[in-house]
Amino acid sequence: MAIETSPAHQPHTAASLISRPSAAGVLSVLLLVATWTMLTVAHAEKLFPTSEVAASPSRVRNGEVWLLVTSGLLVQRPIALSLVSFVVLALLVVIVCGPKVLWLSAIIGHVFSTVIAYGLLAAVRLADHTAYASLQHSPDYGVSAIAAAWLGAIACSAWLLRGSSLRGKAAVVMSCAAVALFAWMV
Repeated sequence: MAIETSPAHQPHTAASLISRPSAAGVLSVLLLVATWTMLTVAHAEKLFPTSEVAASPSRVRNGEVWLLVTSGLLVQRPIALSLVSFVVLALLVVIVCGPKVLWLSAIIGHVFSTVIAYGLLAAVRLADHTAYASLQHSPDYGVSAIAAAWLGAIACSAWLLRGSSLRGKAAVVMSCAAVALFAWMV
């Protein structure tokens, strides 16, 4: 009698983790990119002020919590390069992880990182109420936390794909370190 192992205990292959994106997945990427493009171009053309979508610690503290989501709808400069890189990254996430992970990691990564950062600022300000005073009203927007969440999702999939090989895991760690170094430098 053979013992079957659960799917979680079976070795992963590239074919099991990387798949052809569904029509819904591609459509979700197109919707996301179209939204970012339209809003970013409209903002660049001064059709609406940054304050319409940007969060800040003081605004969130005053109950404008929807800004935690809308602040992730504008791409920072350089706009064309940022949008192109986001299209590639979004497609890669859909191919490797699927559309559900694309959306969940984008929303959770953006909102939670902002809440954590604002919480840390508030904690520091408990000890010294003048610390970071200029940041309390500064507009906070952009998509870097979304990119980081997507890269994290891809890294998790790559980690699973590499199995238990130390060499494979080292490649994932080195890739993450390279991305972190690049992000720190820019």
